Amino acid sequence: NTGVFNIEIVKGTDFLLIGRVQEKNQAFGSGGYEPVNVTGWSWTAKIRSADLGTLLATFVVTIADQSVDPGVFYLALDDVTTSDLPVTSGVYDVIADSNNVKRQVLRGTVKILESVSAY
Repeated sequence: NTGVFNIEIVKGTDFLLIGRVQEKNQAFGSGGYEPVNVTGWSWTAKIRSADLGTLLATFVVTIADQSVDPGVFYLALDDVTTSDLPVTSGVYDVIADSNNVKRQVLRGTVKILESVSAY
């Protein structure tokens, strides 16, 4: 299942979101989830206008050390990139590809806000 997380980005500031890919534990009687090792996966994550017509930004996606933090990935935008964003609403998603299987691992809405102090 795709995780849903709505975000707000403040223009002129660095943005970082930390996510984790998990799968349902298949052990009998277990209701929990286990992190998935994402080593070797390829990633893409973009913000588009609400009508999906305009590409607003592309996140830099990196993964954590999977031996320490399995499943953890980071989405980042630097302050220069966020200062160029319009004050608007949009949508984003994160697509991960492992062995030619593409998964939407995260999605949500984006509000881009004007900063009070960053300028």
